[in-house]
Amino acid sequence: MDAQTEIVFWFVVAVCLVGPAAAWFRLRHLPPGWCAAWGAILVVAVAGRLLGSATTIQAALGLWILLVAVPTALQNLGGRLAMQRRYPAARAALRLAALLHPADGFREAPAAITALELAFRGDLDAADEEFERLRRSGSGLAATATVMLCLLRQRWDDLLAWAAAHPAAVARDPNAFIGALLALGETGDVAGLVDRYD
Repeated sequence: MDAQTEIVFWFVVAVCLVGPAAAWFRLRHLPPGWCAAWGAILVVAVAGRLLGSATTIQAALGLWILLVAVPTALQNLGGRLAMQRRYPAARAALRLAALLHPADGFREAPAAITALELAFRGDLDAADEEFERLRRSGSGLAATATVMLCLLRQRWDDLLAWAAAHPAAVARDPNAFIGALLALGETGDVAGLVDRYD
């Protein structure tokens, strides 16, 4: 096996092991869709190594680019576009990401962007309906949708009650964590806010 193939193999192994470790460190849980992608790519790479097949190892790199790198880049792009209120472009980026990674809430992400757009336009009832649908979906965006429902209507006590009942969701979802902090601040519980942040 040549040096280039050796480098590609170890790169693929490293990113497939670092990916789950980074997800655990950041989210305190392992998203099943990402784990399936990393695991499948790792199996292809190791099979290529055992068979001495440079083509199989190159295929593992291609799978990593297609199933991990591109969806991640599109997700980040969609988030940035949404923050700039460029909702149609954000939806397009997230739809493409969902085609490559249909798990872990990616399929529902365009609907979340639609709900944000409706809220920004002032159609809170339609935004509520969209977030409620996402909340009931049980997808990876259910916690975020719950938080957004409460934030739209400034239902701080409801948000705090939900956060108290779902500490694991708050711990792993940055949106839920920030929403809980905001609710504590809005209700005047500064000590609770500092304690939660700490």
